[in-house]
Amino acid sequence: MKRRFIIALIILLTGAGALFAFLYYSNVYLPEKELDEAEEEMDKIIEEIRPEWDPEQDGEASGDGTGKPGNNDPDSDDKTNDPDGQNGSGDKQGSDDGNNPRKGSSRTGKDPLAKARNMNAGVVGWIRVPGTNIDYPIAQAQDNEYYLDHNVKGGYSKIGCPFLDYRCEGDFSGFNSIVYGHHINRRRMFTDISRFKNASFFDEHPSAWLTLEDGAHRVDFLAYLNVERDSFVYEVVLITPNDRQEYIDKVWESAVNVTKTESLQPSKLKEDRELRLLVLSTCTYEFNNARGVLIGVIR
Repeated sequence: MKRRFIIALIILLTGAGALFAFLYYSNVYLPEKELDEAEEEMDKIIEEIRPEWDPEQDGEASGDGTGKPGNNDPDSDDKTNDPDGQNGSGDKQGSDDGNNPRKGSSRTGKDPLAKARNMNAGVVGWIRVPGTNIDYPIAQAQDNEYYLDHNVKGGYSKIGCPFLDYRCEGDFSGFNSIVYGHHINRRRMFTDISRFKNASFFDEHPSAWLTLEDGAHRVDFLAYLNVERDSFVYEVVLITPNDRQEYIDKVWESAVNVTKTESLQPSKLKEDRELRLLVLSTCTYEFNNARGVLIGVIR
């Protein structure tokens, strides 16, 4: 009897171990392997199509110019991937020391996105945020679904590609241009946007670079928000001055962090008739359907 019990226990434990191994392989190992492979493919593509002029390499970007995280990591985030289906440290926030161009500029006079557009005519820009892992092309499709699971080359990808809302102007000339990206573990894609919820990190990383057809534009960050997926920040039909002023007021009222730079305060922004905002959005996990949104002014 005792021997039978031991044999049955061994069989039970062996079966449980095999089941655990199968579940781990199916639910953890394989998904992570697919993410790693997608990231490796994206990295190779990026090296092929990186803009011909990089303001950071020329020492013109705020921050350390490496595009890599700094030693001070107050709010590192390592969540599992969740798509945004709704679709650099600096001395002073938004400082303009004379080395940073206020308008798009290119050292070569050529379209810095030419290589990317030769690969995919749907590429509309390139976003790099110094001091983070965000350094990606931006594509645009006829909907807000395609690039959730396709890379910039058009192939299937678990990590997708950052994309401009199909409702927005492809040249970023509208009042607000909304760019979405996945929140994926190990700080891939747009995961680092959520780090701007930390006040110190927000203050120490005041700007980004948006490369368009006419060159690189500095983006000075205004605010970080945690919002619902149907928040006002995703509105794009803002035609009248009153509509735009109301939008700016709502950003300040809803923000977790806002800039202290005087030239970027609401009263100043409302005076700018050519104001263009960049809205970077990703999923976060503070509540159901939460989104982390980083908003800046395109120079």
